Amino acid sequence: MATLKTITNPDPSQAKIKPSYYQKVVRSKKPCLECGKLYTGKTNKSKYCSSSCKYMAQKRRNLEGKTVRAKHHTSGVDRECPVCGKAYHVSQFNVDRNRKKVCSLKCRKKLNEKIYECIFCGKEIKGFKSENKKFCSHKCHGAYLRKTSEAKNKKICKQCGNDFISQLGGVVTARSGTFCSRVCRWDWERINNDAKPIACSIWYCGICGVVMREFRKYCSPECLKENDRKYQYARSSAMKSDEPIICKQCGKAFVPEYGNKKRLFCSTKCGNRYARKASGGGNFRKRARRAGVKYEYVNVMKVFDRDGWHCQICGKATPRENRGTRYSNAPELDHRVPISKHGPHTYANVQCSCRACNGWKSNHNELGQLPLFGVVAG
Repeated sequence: MATLKTITNPDPSQAKIKPSYYQKVVRSKKPCLECGKLYTGKTNKSKYCSSSCKYMAQKRRNLEGKTVRAKHHTSGVDRECPVCGKAYHVSQFNVDRNRKKVCSLKCRKKLNEKIYECIFCGKEIKGFKSENKKFCSHKCHGAYLRKTSEAKNKKICKQCGNDFISQLGGVVTARSGTFCSRVCRWDWERINNDAKPIACSIWYCGICGVVMREFRKYCSPECLKENDRKYQYARSSAMKSDEPIICKQCGKAFVPEYGNKKRLFCSTKCGNRYARKASGGGNFRKRARRAGVKYEYVNVMKVFDRDGWHCQICGKATPRENRGTRYSNAPELDHRVPISKHGPHTYANVQCSCRACNGWKSNHNELGQLPLFGVVAG
């Protein structure tokens, strides 16, 4: 366990050095500047033994005129209170800022007092100048509003012809303020609704024209589907373009028969030819048969394991999980001498390459692509 070191007389030259966590500084006693009592202060800058001595010293310095507050009180002007007539002193600080116009807060309230008169009953009301009192109570305020609203909201009942005052607030409806009571409103509605003929509620289907006794646009789900089909046909007809489109495979100009579906080929046959061309012309057996070259079954995974899953053109790693994706480092099977240049489909003529290098190389190499990196035997 750590021991507690005690420093009895600290060196004055090392006063700025803070004691460590396990050290305790013992300060010597010094006399209070007010009462002369010996005390040990919490800090070296303390001058008084207690807060009462500090307050008494401050009061004594104010009376002697040694503080800033005392200087403010000594400089300034003497005024007479306009409310009670008492003489009081105003410091120069408050004179510069146009303050202390009265001697106390009580006189200040009396100076700002104002007497108002109630608009409804005429009773005197005490208040301040900042207020604008018109009524002495809530009762007078409500009575004044009711009295003034009589002329504004006075109406004649549409059924009985008597005068009435419409009530303030509530839910406002189509006939609010038209009748004096609910009884008059019900009587008016019964008389006027009986005089009107009952309209026949009949609707017709928008597709087949069948009569319906309830409000609907179509009589059945079949009519609803027929409406959607007509809408799509009208929309496609509006999008149809009469300008001819050049087939991307054979170059023949054609116009789509139904709408503009953004077709790029004149027929399905041209589309399939373009797809085979873009994907390499189908599987390797058919490509080798069309080119008239040697073919043997090649296990793609064995080739990739043999080449260490690295591109034999740029040396980039081709991870197994990128196989079949469109990433630039996806592993693909490449022919050193392309089949279109009479290269055989054998283990000796294939290698692992990344998707970027395989697309860049294409079939431009007629002499053959030698492996640029080490080959790991499978």
